[in-house]
Amino acid sequence: MDAYKLGWLYQVACNRINDACAELYESFHNEQGQPLTDLEQININIRLFQRQVSLEVDLVRQALTEYTDSKSD
Repeated sequence: MDAYKLGWLYQVACNRINDACAELYESFHNEQGQPLTDLEQININIRLFQRQVSLEVDLVRQALTEYTDSKSD
């Protein structure tokens, strides 16, 4: 893997995290735009967000590992 592809993968992961953050904000409101007050639902939405972010952070780590492995060959 070259540095350009590594940077591209960083961008992909960060864009997905940004999208997940926007989705999280939207999930905190009902269809009329009113903020949710149900703690259980808020916690569910937060856990979903955390899983999404974790997957993207793992992509960054894997990409860097692949990049550094390809440089040591």
